[in-house]
Amino acid sequence: MSSLFLLVLVFAVILFSKRHIPEKRAKNSVTIISWNTNGVIQNSLDFKSRFQQGLNHPFIADADVLCLQEIFTKNKVHHVARKVLEESRNFFKHSLDDEPPITQKSIFETSGLVNCSSSPSVSKLHIFRDRTSFDIMAQKGFLHTRLENGVHVINLHIQSILREINFYDTYFFSRISVYQRKQIRQLERFLKHNFHPTNDKIVILGDFNINPYNDIVNGMFLSTVLTRLGFKQRPFDRYESKFDCEYLDHVWYKNMRIKKLHVPPSQKELLRFSDHLPVKTTFSF
Repeated sequence: MSSLFLLVLVFAVILFSKRHIPEKRAKNSVTIISWNTNGVIQNSLDFKSRFQQGLNHPFIADADVLCLQEIFTKNKVHHVARKVLEESRNFFKHSLDDEPPITQKSIFETSGLVNCSSSPSVSKLHIFRDRTSFDIMAQKGFLHTRLENGVHVINLHIQSILREINFYDTYFFSRISVYQRKQIRQLERFLKHNFHPTNDKIVILGDFNINPYNDIVNGMFLSTVLTRLGFKQRPFDRYESKFDCEYLDHVWYKNMRIKKLHVPPSQKELLRFSDHLPVKTTFSF
């Protein structure tokens, strides 16, 4: 009788352990999220609530890498985000330093760009030299992070165009479009200098502020530049039919394969946290 009891007890312990210990992700895959957090606000309490709920949402919480935009360092959003990240229940709970660069687990922040990783990483920020209009103070650019598994993640935020402007104002619109192309050229030079030709695994993602359906010229320009360097674009047609928000968040990748395109379970629910939907992709290599 006692032997049977012990056998049942051991079996129950094994089942319990398997249920409550998270399964380790394969070493040859990585799940990455790009998310513009809509940090251009005055009410830091509103941001804290939205950001905290977003981080704890199951769609975001199980990622390996989180690339954030608009966590600005010159307002309270930066400090609020730091506190939320420190208190987060998931892998973003790592010690944070005040001064970049940070070469530990695993956050680098400045000018609104933050890369979080579940493993040690090394990051470096590159600021676009050319900016205009309302983006002069934003110091937009890209944040390059090399993960422990050798994957290079480039989180960027490109010159924005106010969608409320009169598009008949040809001069204003064309001027901003020119600056977007200048920033894409700066990214191109960085990629050519550091990675071309190489077999490095690279993901470029973030808020490009280019909707290929509306900004046809710059959409084609971006596609031409990155395609010539061997990058492929994450398909988004299935998203376009499901989501109402504008398509500005792109993902390009090289020397990897897309293992899974993650579709948010509820567009309406996630849009409570920001005016951008998080874009989540699992890559294998």
